[in-house]
Amino acid sequence: MRTLSNGILEIEVSELGAEIQSLRKVAGNREYIWNADPKYWGKHAPILFPIIGNPGAEGIICDGEAYPIAKHGFVPSLKFSCTEGDRILEFVTTDNEDTRKVFPYSFRLEVIFQLSRNKVIQKFRVQYTGSEGVMPFQIGGHPAFFLPDFKEEDAVHGYLSFNNIDEVHSNEINPNGHYTDKILLFELDEKGMLPLKKDTFDCDTILETRGIVNRTSLYDKNRKPILTVKANAKTTAYWSPTGQNAPFVCIEPWFGCCRKENETAVLADREMTSLLQPGEVYEAEMEIIIE
Repeated sequence: MRTLSNGILEIEVSELGAEIQSLRKVAGNREYIWNADPKYWGKHAPILFPIIGNPGAEGIICDGEAYPIAKHGFVPSLKFSCTEGDRILEFVTTDNEDTRKVFPYSFRLEVIFQLSRNKVIQKFRVQYTGSEGVMPFQIGGHPAFFLPDFKEEDAVHGYLSFNNIDEVHSNEINPNGHYTDKILLFELDEKGMLPLKKDTFDCDTILETRGIVNRTSLYDKNRKPILTVKANAKTTAYWSPTGQNAPFVCIEPWFGCCRKENETAVLADREMTSLLQPGEVYEAEMEIIIE
């Protein structure tokens, strides 16, 4: 475990999966990242790579071959090396024999954490280190945040607000975990917020695929601001386990998207897949701003 602090915030990040496992304010020691209680969900903030979502029964097809990759890829099981600097942690991993069994490409993945006052900046850098063809991939974040003072019996556990939209358009998720063209509308309340209730995630995932939401703020049940997640992502997903009335919510910037209904298993042909030529580098970043 590596620790980084700037006197305002402190984070802890595991070398396994480069997963942030703790985010606290130094003053007051308040924890923001979900504690991975397996009763609800045994993870904190996994990185999604090289795919997002459920690939389907056939897995993914790359260069004409099928590969049985797991949902959201394999990063949580990868060991990263880490270099520490002034208010920065740089994690690096590469492909290995096991990854090539499910994703047949050579790559270098860097995950960089920086602290700037009340902000955590998380950067992703993907390089295709192979010498032929193109490497298709997707990458995204999946951070889970505590809902403060959570009580199961409360009608509302917290609120979300969004930039650029007056209502949330969510693509329906089918039983295979693939999104459809059917749109579910979530109306915002009189203050422009989405209440988080026991049944909010009966739809599985709220999936905004329009690419126009780049700032989502989380509030407690009294509408006091807690944090904001910023990213220029293709998709933003919101999730909490269906039917569990869980004390956390995930705000997930996805630089890609889960598979679309009736979309091919060929990863390179999917609508929101990125492609790298040999030696090319892809970069993306997200921010967590603590109020």
